[in-house]
Amino acid sequence: MRRLCLCILISLPALLAESAHTSTSTVPDVELAVESETLSPAQLQSQASSQVITSKARQFTHWLSTAKVPDALNLVHGLMTDNALSLVQKEAILFRLTHRLRTLTPNAAQRAVMLELTAYQSKLRIEHHDDPRYTQPAFNIAASANGALNEWHYQELNAQLNSTNLIPIWQTADATERRYIVTALRNAQLDQATLADIYGLMMQQPLDYPDLTMAAAYGSGELETAAQMGSRVSASLALDMLKTLQSDTNPFSAAAAIELLTAISDHPDPAIAGLALSALASRHSDSDAIDTMIRQLPDPLRGVNAAMTLAKILTASQLQELQAESEQSNEMLQARIQLILQLRSETP
Repeated sequence: MRRLCLCILISLPALLAESAHTSTSTVPDVELAVESETLSPAQLQSQASSQVITSKARQFTHWLSTAKVPDALNLVHGLMTDNALSLVQKEAILFRLTHRLRTLTPNAAQRAVMLELTAYQSKLRIEHHDDPRYTQPAFNIAASANGALNEWHYQELNAQLNSTNLIPIWQTADATERRYIVTALRNAQLDQATLADIYGLMMQQPLDYPDLTMAAAYGSGELETAAQMGSRVSASLALDMLKTLQSDTNPFSAAAAIELLTAISDHPDPAIAGLALSALASRHSDSDAIDTMIRQLPDPLRGVNAAMTLAKILTASQLQELQAESEQSNEMLQARIQLILQLRSETP
């Protein structure tokens, strides 16, 4: 594949002439200053706001919509040898181009340009915000091009999702693709008819693909069904649902939220289960969650989280009762109760 750099010399007609792979450092995208143009943030801001940059990025987007692959690549290489443009302008144009193209349905030429730009090594550097001795790409063109390719991939994946293709796609998907599929279902990014078909399919086999079932149920507004899947879904989806309960856009009723928390509190991942149990106990201080957390206090994995939650929610009488019952208990439980007392004493 051709490599874009300032040393490339390509003869082009006059029309064409108008037209995060950073370094080999062991620290990605950040390296000690090298022989390249380095700007301060203020300098970059003043030089990258040119109308020429906006106009050229728009021109390139238009040209690439009809160009053949060789011509498209020549256009980009021609930009880098255009002596009328500064390095700031050249790299800013390429960077804006990657953002413009990612919103489109790509043709062959646009794909070829994005693939080419994933190998682009940025020459323009900017002082690193943490330490001026270090620099980083002013425009991380390679990373942005990779982002465009990923965006196109998931656009295509989203277009393929339906009740016929869903399971085969899911079975061959990698972890990132699966997260995307779950997000598409949860956020109802599919049309309503397709989402309804998928939800109907998942209800025929809800335990076979729990993440898909919960996501399709949530996206379809079937929140009771979604809540029931709490202990069966992946840890990442369970955590997402816990965050949803704490968000301003939480759609669960109080009863459905309790059902979801109760289900997640039985999750096989102890950290996830502990978070759900803490949230459940905080919502209902007289619930069975309190007793469950007290039983967890001696547990090496869950005991500290249980103590931290109990320190916040136990009443004085409940704490006295716990102390009395634990006088003859094992040392671990007594240590956890001392932790609860310490935490309560430090709480203003």
